[in-house]
Amino acid sequence: MHMMNYKNRHLLFMEMGGIKLKSIIRTMILLGALAFVAVPVQAQDSNLYAGGGLGFFTLDSGVGTDTVAGGYASLGTDISENFGAEVRLGTTGTANTQAFGVNVNYTIDYFLSGLGKAQMEVMDDLRAYGLLGLTYAKASASAITPVPGVRASGTNTSLSFGVGFDYRIADTMTAGAEWVAYASDVSGFVGTIKIEF
Repeated sequence: MHMMNYKNRHLLFMEMGGIKLKSIIRTMILLGALAFVAVPVQAQDSNLYAGGGLGFFTLDSGVGTDTVAGGYASLGTDISENFGAEVRLGTTGTANTQAFGVNVNYTIDYFLSGLGKAQMEVMDDLRAYGLLGLTYAKASASAITPVPGVRASGTNTSLSFGVGFDYRIADTMTAGAEWVAYASDVSGFVGTIKIEF
């Protein structure tokens, strides 16, 4: 049953040729609006930062699941003490999934996320946060068995959500950890670092 879903999903991607240009533009506008909809009136009220995350991502190919290395680079702003926004660009390694004699390599070539962030300080220098937004991603799959060489790829936009924490290790630097479900078939648990400027 999983294989049928997997084949149908990627055949649909191939028939559509991926998401059309208009849909891509609409998605990018939504991501940008989500990330920066609450731009503060005064620049000094906003703390810009750059950072990234590196860790493990669980991928579901439709045939099975596997955990691989992955990561992202990020750019964001703390709009206020309790709210922020962030844009991420990331990728994952290649998962090898198999079930019932079907063996498939599956990877997220890239993902672009626009995330809103609700946050609160739980003690000195330690902050917890929740994330909610959208992710646009391109995935690729290739069959190893029973028909080697069959390849497919496609794009999708999904609801994303997660939780994490930051600990301030220097005046302009934090380190932390988080778990995020970028899509129903992609989630990541990573260590993070952010540098304010």
